[in-house]
Amino acid sequence: MIPVDSSIISHFDHDPISNTLTLRFHPTKKNPEGAVYTYENVPIDVAQDLINAPSVGSHFSSFIKGNYPVTKQQ
Repeated sequence: MIPVDSSIISHFDHDPISNTLTLRFHPTKKNPEGAVYTYENVPIDVAQDLINAPSVGSHFSSFIKGNYPVTKQQ
């Protein structure tokens, strides 16, 4: 996973074959290791826009969260 400069997201990975976006969020009291979520059907251009955005967290909230099927990893 690639580290990103964000106040909510710590790492990022995108598989262009499966169009799967995996995000690790910064640790919280509830998730001391940082929660990991996998988003399905995320095109490569959407993933690239995310890591190139001036605010990764804002871009995530506006364009990814709630727009793609998601699974929380254990």
